[in-house]
Amino acid sequence: VDGEIRAADGILFGTDTASDNLLSDYEVGTFSPDLYFGGARTGMSSAKLGQYTKVGNVVHCWFSVTLTDKGSSTGNAQLQGLPFTEGGTITGVMTTSMQMGTLAGALSGVFGQMSGTDLRLKEGNFTTGGDTNITEGDFTNSSIVKGYICYSI
Repeated sequence: VDGEIRAADGILFGTDTASDNLLSDYEVGTFSPDLYFGGARTGMSSAKLGQYTKVGNVVHCWFSVTLTDKGSSTGNAQLQGLPFTEGGTITGVMTTSMQMGTLAGALSGVFGQMSGTDLRLKEGNFTTGGDTNITEGDFTNSSIVKGYICYSI
């Protein structure tokens, strides 16, 4: 098998010898995503699951939040608690939302604006190129948000 393991640096694959192509970090794990409205979650209860794979400086996250009570907080919807602080580049977000209040049916193409380890959920309009913040009014006591995000750190 071609390749090289550099104990101090990482792994090279095949016949590659370029230091820029070293795989120096690979990690998998879980995290606990939380849904917030306006930065709060007063009275909210939910079941949540998050898994990630980190390769170098790129993080792939899969998440699910199922509300059992949306509580009384108001404001923009945010997913908080992503496993690493973003480094300025989000390469993709795709979520599916079910049993939403004012949003029709299942959504795809909901995306976010990331800050630190928080992701503000937005509904994208692929026809006009615009987007709209999703708020507590778009949720019911049984809403489900599942998704994937890839970002750099």
